[in-house]
Amino acid sequence: ILLENFVDIEGSGQSNTIINANSSATLNSTVRAEAGELIAEIRNLTISNDGSSFNAAVGLRITNVTPVGGFRVNNVTVNALIGGNGGAYGIYIEGSSPIVNEVAVNVSSFGDEFAFTNLNANTTMQNVTATSTGPFGTNFAIENLGTSSPTMNDVTAAANAPSGSNFGVRYDGTGTATLTNVTAYGGNGVRVNNGTVLIRDSFITGFPNSIVRSGGTVRVGSTELQSPVVGAMTCVDVYDVNFVALNATCT
Repeated sequence: ILLENFVDIEGSGQSNTIINANSSATLNSTVRAEAGELIAEIRNLTISNDGSSFNAAVGLRITNVTPVGGFRVNNVTVNALIGGNGGAYGIYIEGSSPIVNEVAVNVSSFGDEFAFTNLNANTTMQNVTATSTGPFGTNFAIENLGTSSPTMNDVTAAANAPSGSNFGVRYDGTGTATLTNVTAYGGNGVRVNNGTVLIRDSFITGFPNSIVRSGGTVRVGSTELQSPVVGAMTCVDVYDVNFVALNATCT
């Protein structure tokens, strides 16, 4: 389905209305929006893509739409579940600033998985659960790239595949990601390669590390870290699983 300006799509509930496609759909996407003005909302339904053995599956793809906050996703489940190694993308947002609220994203494949991707996108994410559960590959619950400056409130990011590399939230961009009341877990709960990440009132865990900073700036406040951190960061009122206060560098 190609979304159109000033046209809302409303279902009769996430268990009752399901829009399904596979990798033969345009851009491998079940629901998509192309560049231009898009003032619309999609709500109260499920979007699914079951892909194929070799092609990527994308549930919802939003590309270069305006204005800021003009497109909304509300009370939606997005699934990208494939049996092959083509890779799975639940929600893929590029060059846009939508509002995503009360959304659950589930991805699983034998290749790499990205439950929620922001590329050069300033997405407002509210009450979002992003889960990556495939058995192999590199698994990202929430991936942020380019100039993305997402705002995440009441978000759960879970990458819990039994093997491969797992990242709850990864930031590899040049903007600022703001995480408030975020639960993130994976091999790295939060991974920061570049840019700035601000974490407040959150719960971060990872095996082996809750936060890994290989570049950029990380600031953490009033947050529980259930496992050690790697890399320098600034921490205020941060504590471990035993409610023991950590120092100003989260150690």
